[in-house]
Amino acid sequence: MADPVSSSAQSIAISALRAQQARMRIIAENLANSNSTSRTAGGDPYRRQAPVFQATKIAGGTGVKMSRAAPDPTPFQSDYDPGNPSADAQGYVKKPNVDPLVEAMDMRDAQRAYEANLNVIETIRAMDSRTLDLMTARAAAKAYATAQKAIAVEPGLGGAQAASAGGSFGDILKSAMTDAMKASKNAETQMANQVQGKAQLVDVVTAVSSAQSSLETVMAIRDQVIGAYQEIMRMPI
Repeated sequence: MADPVSSSAQSIAISALRAQQARMRIIAENLANSNSTSRTAGGDPYRRQAPVFQATKIAGGTGVKMSRAAPDPTPFQSDYDPGNPSADAQGYVKKPNVDPLVEAMDMRDAQRAYEANLNVIETIRAMDSRTLDLMTARAAAKAYATAQKAIAVEPGLGGAQAASAGGSFGDILKSAMTDAMKASKNAETQMANQVQGKAQLVDVVTAVSSAQSSLETVMAIRDQVIGAYQEIMRMPI
């Protein structure tokens, strides 16, 4: 079953991806018409369109979508070109209120936002994969404890000593897994907040780094458990 926080954060990031895609289409349309003129003499040319975003309810949270493209009220510029078919009676031709430099900057900003949300999705999926590894670690720990009990009667290893070792190691693994799960949930929450504009990027980076460190610790413990279990299984009983 998917974690509710993970699913919510991923849904929010996906909604932001779609919104940025729509934004980039509007910007591309503006750039494509930046040098166009009216089809009729003295008429108005293409008017720049600006994307309008709004919050939208999605599963487990609040996402974002582009609701519409609003006309930019900035006035047109006019060039004196009496020989142009689009010129008015005074010989002036109206040009679109599109500044290619502004559109290029908007496109760059939209691309960065798109990449940031894509990274959020990839990070969430990586954390989900690590969560499955945590489940494997828990299963390995149980198998390790069972194997310890099975050989507790062997000479040289007292039952109380084996139980004590198993309990201590189990506590360490349980504590590490709990810390890792908390760190992962915090990172996913911070990523969801960043998509909604409620968190700074530095908070997201810090939370993700902490979660990755915690998961790496659990993975190291898991490898030790599996190695110990395999070693026990090779011992003659």
